[in-house]
Amino acid sequence: MSMSTADPDLPGPAADPDPGPDPGPGPAPVAADPGSTAAPAPPEPAPAVAAPTTTAPPTTAPTHRVAVVVPAAGRGERLGPGAPKALRELGGLPLLAHAVHTLLAAPSVDVIVIAAPPSPEGVAEVHRLLSGLADLAEAAGHRADTRVVPGGATRQESVALALAALPEDCTTVLVHDAARALTPVDLVEAVIGAVHGGAAAVIPVLPVADTVKAVEGDLVTATVDRSGLRAVQTPQGFTRELLAKAHAAADPAAPATDDAGLVEALGLPVRTVPGHAEAFKITTPFDLVLAEAVLRRRR
Repeated sequence: MSMSTADPDLPGPAADPDPGPDPGPGPAPVAADPGSTAAPAPPEPAPAVAAPTTTAPPTTAPTHRVAVVVPAAGRGERLGPGAPKALRELGGLPLLAHAVHTLLAAPSVDVIVIAAPPSPEGVAEVHRLLSGLADLAEAAGHRADTRVVPGGATRQESVALALAALPEDCTTVLVHDAARALTPVDLVEAVIGAVHGGAAAVIPVLPVADTVKAVEGDLVTATVDRSGLRAVQTPQGFTRELLAKAHAAADPAAPATDDAGLVEALGLPVRTVPGHAEAFKITTPFDLVLAEAVLRRRR
């Protein structure tokens, strides 16, 4: 391999007049010297981000409301002739008005359905009564929705008709006698709390104070041990599913005296909570006298 040596007296090679194709833009400009007055190059725009095409719908927790069914269609024959029992007056107001006022004051109650006396006059009277209570409830900040349905020939039928009229989201149902007009709010809340605590059927009870005898005609056959006996009150509380099942299985020819009896007939347990002396049932003229005394003491 040979190498040539350039003659120092000869001129160097001339520059190529054709620089070739344009090499394109050079590298990104270098940041200006801090002392320079030249404006800095604008920043490159951020890459675009595609917007989502769908949005997940918001999720809401299911509602589980509390309803109270009030059978108020009974005649109340033991109170004597006159208006249906629920519309008999106590302290200037019908028994039903006292009962509904208590339910409106219970913070856990969302819906009240009243099975009114089935005549058009009875239904109209209950509507009129509720319209008067609505103003009081609104002024007190109570929010329960009240509804009226015509009742049936028996208490059991009236409860079934009211149960069928409940909104679908009512999962806890209480059944309360209008004749227990002075039941305290605390007892209503205690029954609701027991159902929410896991009991499918709950009743308020009181110990039996009197000695109890079993008789046939006018002959005593036995003295009953009262230690295991309890007097039952209302409101009685249930899961809606269980109460509906109990009424569906009930025998119309042999109506039960309370809704807990229908659950017992299914062979299912019924729990108890302590009752209250003022939740007594007003069925006789003397009961009205007692109720008037309780009202005077409250006032």
